Amino acid sequence: MMLPRHGKLKFVSFWAVVIGIIGAATAWYLYSNSTTRAAQFAGEAESYRQAGNFPAAQASIMKAIAIRDDITAFHIMKGRISFQSGSTASAFGAYSDALALAPNNQEALLAVAQIGLQIGRLRQSRDATRRLLMTNPNFTEALLVRGLHSQIRRRYGEAIEDAEKILENNPRHEGGTILKVRASILSGKREEGREILEEFVANNPSTTTLAATELEVYRELRDEAGMARAFEKMRGFLPDNVPLRIDHANFLLKTGKSDEALEILSTDLAKPELRSRELTSIIQLIENYAVEERLLPHIDLIEAEGNEDARFEVAKLLVEGGQEQAAVRLTRNLPPNQVVAIRSLIAAENEQYQKALQLSEMVLEEDGSNCFLLYVRARAEIGLGQLRPAIRSAQQSASECPTLRYSWITLGRAYDGLEMPEQVERAFAQGTSANPQDPPIARAYAEWLEENGRDREAVAAYRRLVRAMPAHTPSWEAYLAICEEKDAGCDNIARQGLANSKTIFGIDPVPGERAPNGLFGRFLIR
Repeated sequence: MMLPRHGKLKFVSFWAVVIGIIGAATAWYLYSNSTTRAAQFAGEAESYRQAGNFPAAQASIMKAIAIRDDITAFHIMKGRISFQSGSTASAFGAYSDALALAPNNQEALLAVAQIGLQIGRLRQSRDATRRLLMTNPNFTEALLVRGLHSQIRRRYGEAIEDAEKILENNPRHEGGTILKVRASILSGKREEGREILEEFVANNPSTTTLAATELEVYRELRDEAGMARAFEKMRGFLPDNVPLRIDHANFLLKTGKSDEALEILSTDLAKPELRSRELTSIIQLIENYAVEERLLPHIDLIEAEGNEDARFEVAKLLVEGGQEQAAVRLTRNLPPNQVVAIRSLIAAENEQYQKALQLSEMVLEEDGSNCFLLYVRARAEIGLGQLRPAIRSAQQSASECPTLRYSWITLGRAYDGLEMPEQVERAFAQGTSANPQDPPIARAYAEWLEENGRDREAVAAYRRLVRAMPAHTPSWEAYLAICEEKDAGCDNIARQGLANSKTIFGIDPVPGERAPNGLFGRFLIR
């Protein structure tokens, strides 16, 4: 009875072996085939990368990784593509994935060390740097990263030691020299840092990175002549770099060369490719130094070549500065909604509130979320005594576009008209919180506080402004004026701040913005 059973077992065991062999062969075939397909996608990605087509390169390498996510080279390729396309966070993630597969891969370790330092992933950066130096204690790039970490942690002596190790092996190493210069200045050896830099500059060819270092060192040393020379070098290397040009224009405004500054800013406003963030920075700079009228000689250029957003923003600026005719010129060939917006603003500025209301409604009937026209409508409603509708208009404008300062100011005024002081204060508090570097909001808030007998708080409103904008001389002048007028006991501090602001040759960073960790940024200590 048992024999058939055993015979069947033998039969089953035989076929189990056969099926197992077939399954293994199939798996090997599929594995081999999937590896081949993944490699093909990776090859495509590399070809696209070399051609500079980063979106296509990214798409191809993601297909390769979707098939085989256990191949280190694919993650490294993704890191290269992401870094070259400007996506540093994605590059950091890709190189970290590569390290998870190959913990000692040198390219991945160095990338995590360098990119992690750049994007604030300091713990991972330090760990990767340590592992690199365990393998090679004289690895120049790793010593440079370690020195920067020491500088961030204010261990300037250790940073200088790493710089000197680099320079022992290569006395002309630019990165090592820059690290030593910066660490020396930050440690208080300011003249020594200057001497090291100037000796290196005198004996080596000029480069973009070296000129950038000169610019930041002279900015930190409050050396106006040195900065002027460095700006000329930088503009030679990067003639079309808009952030650099804005920085230069700010320097010229601070040093009394307004016409030269406006020449730069107007040229940038006439660039069709000007980006939104750059446009905002230019408009803020012009407003902060109240030089709107100096734009007038450049209106033809801006009208002829500036993009629609630039022409619209400049037109708004000119209306608010009383230059209505020039503003109207800039509206030629603008979209109809923008033309109506400027006409509505002009009507409001001239207290033609019914006209302003009618014009704003023409657009808001179709585009009810147009923040600017909601603000203009609120102004018109206040002028017509329609305070509660004005509150609704200003609230919607401010909530949807919190950086539109006049929405907050208008909201505060509408509440004030209804004698609702708590709501006025809330509107100004939210407005200044959303726009801590906005002098008009701070001024409007302080004026309201003064009108209501709250002098100490009015002084505090200006104090918060100058803390957020220590380089803005007009704000310090206003703070000093109110300190003296109210006998608030802050005169000396205001005078010191005013004097100090005149030699801070840089645009104030946004409060809370992370200080740069690399070799070439501002000397900002939080």
